[in-house]
Amino acid sequence: MNRFYTAAQVAERIPGLTVRALIDMTEKGIIHPAMDSTGQGSPRQYDDENLLQIAVAFALRSVLPPAALKSFMVNDFDRVREYDLLVIHIWTEKKMFQLSIDAVDLKNNAPISYLLSPTRNPALLGYIDIILHVRQMRDDLKI
Repeated sequence: MNRFYTAAQVAERIPGLTVRALIDMTEKGIIHPAMDSTGQGSPRQYDDENLLQIAVAFALRSVLPPAALKSFMVNDFDRVREYDLLVIHIWTEKKMFQLSIDAVDLKNNAPISYLLSPTRNPALLGYIDIILHVRQMRDDLKI
C-alpha cells in the first residue's frame, strides 16, 4: 500500500529539508509528486517512491547545477535507485562541467557506470566525489 505525504510531512522525514526547498525542487521539475495540486487548497502529495528521490535530490542540490540535477533526476535516477551505493564524480575544467556516476550493488557486486553529458558551469572548479548510501537512505526513510 502506497502512503501519501504533504510537503510538510516529507520535510519532517528528511533531515535538513525545508518545505520551501521541496517546493522549489518541485517547481523546477526536479521532483515530480505522485499527485500534483489540482488547485488552491489542494496540496501536492508525495508517495513512498518520491521519498528516496527527494532525499537524493536534496543531497545533490548543493553541488550540482540545477540543469545537471534535473537531468539526473528526470533521466537517470530510475536506473540507479535500487543500487546500494552511488559514487558521483563531478569534474570541471575551463568552465566545462562533467558528471559521471558509478552505482554499486553491494550484495551482487554488480557495478554500472555512465557519463552524463558535459554542460557549461563556470561556478564550479576542480573535482568532487560524492558517495550516497542509497540503501541506508531507504532504511532511514523506512521505505
